[in-house]
Amino acid sequence: MKRTLTVIAVIAALATMAFAQGAATAPKSSPSGGVTNVENVTNYVVENFEMATAWEAAMPRDQGIISLLRKEGGPADVRSKGEDANRFIVGLKVEYFRTGYNWFSAVPPRPIKIPGITKQLSVWVAGRNYEHRLYFVISDFYGQVNMLGNEKLNFTGWKQVTAQISPFLPQDEYHSSTERGIHLRGLRIECDPLFTHGKYYVYFDDIVAETDLYLENFRDADDPSDDW
Repeated sequence: MKRTLTVIAVIAALATMAFAQGAATAPKSSPSGGVTNVENVTNYVVENFEMATAWEAAMPRDQGIISLLRKEGGPADVRSKGEDANRFIVGLKVEYFRTGYNWFSAVPPRPIKIPGITKQLSVWVAGRNYEHRLYFVISDFYGQVNMLGNEKLNFTGWKQVTAQISPFLPQDEYHSSTERGIHLRGLRIECDPLFTHGKYYVYFDDIVAETDLYLENFRDADDPSDDW
């Protein structure tokens, strides 16, 4: 009987030690119940096209003519945030010269810096149910140009098109205090050759980046920048 009680006591002691060790190594939880981390993810408006006429439209001369227009309107989800601040969109009209693997783009007056570590990019697009594909043109931390997205525009009406950013895309250098981030260089549409005749219209509004601004918000104010 004594031997049985001794065995039970040892098992109970081991269980208590295991529980205490597990409690000590468990991740801390936030008040909302989630695991805490060192990220500060926010939706950063990269371009709202209120000054869309500053953008330029580009297309190879032998493929067609392209026009850019600032136009009143926008998706209901964007305009509901405040019509005075979201009055305009940008529209592109393409008139094809010939069928083929044509392409065209909308380009800002200068590359737009997106601070922090971007996790995804999105843009509202009013499609016309063609098989053309949309890309975000960006440059990484070192200036290397990349095209992200490859999303088909085979829908009608407004839709928010999103492209995920690979965690392997260089957006910072941990030895440097230079501002982290990527640059948006424009939007590019590559055309399905079966639908490159006549005219084509497409509209854009609100380019938004989901980006982690933790270091940008909590960086020491007196830390000198390596941007010289």
